[in-house]
Amino acid sequence: MEKLRKYKISTKESKNIIDEAVSKYPQLSSAITKRKTSLDVADLGDAFVYLYNGFPILVKKENFLLPFIGIVDKYDIDIPRVVVDLGAVKFILNGADVMGPGIRDADKRIKEGDIVKVVAEEYNRTIALGVSLRNFDKIRERGKSVRNIHYIGDRIWRSLKGTYHSDNVKSI
Repeated sequence: MEKLRKYKISTKESKNIIDEAVSKYPQLSSAITKRKTSLDVADLGDAFVYLYNGFPILVKKENFLLPFIGIVDKYDIDIPRVVVDLGAVKFILNGADVMGPGIRDADKRIKEGDIVKVVAEEYNRTIALGVSLRNFDKIRERGKSVRNIHYIGDRIWRSLKGTYHSDNVKSI
């Protein structure tokens, strides 16, 4: 396991990040109860993970601010969803993008550029977060439909293993 660079950020900077996250994902307010706090940051080089009370809560990667995948289902965070068939799961959990033919269902709100959660059909669990490459009406067509940004078992997940309670995060 690689060495993480961890540090605290100011209360002001933390509040700005928390406010941005809660405005995008209102359900996070039940996880982040104190806005006036200093977040810890785990710097992974290509991603930053913000920890609230020692638990990963947000990920900043490629200029996207996302909830940490381990809390998406726990706090029922309202992110448009793409449901994939079981055959696609193993590829997505190895970092592959989501291909149109593997999509069984999708949220009608999805627009190109939106953050979406990728849900495994049989388990009804979020397995990845990504950015939609297409609008809803074209999402099931051949080719890439969702670029995988953060998934269960990725470097972010592995680097922070043990910083969250495994009973809070059900794995597949």
